[in-house]
Amino acid sequence: MLGVWLLLIVVCAAAYPALHHRLGAPDYGVPGSASAAAERLAAEHFSQLGTEQDLIVFHSGRYTADSPELRAVVDRALATASASRWRSRSPSTR
Repeated sequence: MLGVWLLLIVVCAAAYPALHHRLGAPDYGVPGSASAAAERLAAEHFSQLGTEQDLIVFHSGRYTADSPELRAVVDRALATASASRWRSRSPSTR
């Protein structure tokens, strides 16, 4: 049984270089859109900051998106995320 696992690991390691490009996240960009232009400009002028993006999703079964209660939670979460120590520069560029 151990031999089967070792063989599987060797096969996967051998296949990795050929499949590496398929392991990334899909591109959700829309060519020609304003956000695509902004992304291109950011990459040209601020390449040292990287292109990583984070997504924060808020869901409430009780409040609507424009309710003051939910808005307060969103504002606090965004303030906390903005105060992150990684906000100005990616740790990989330090």
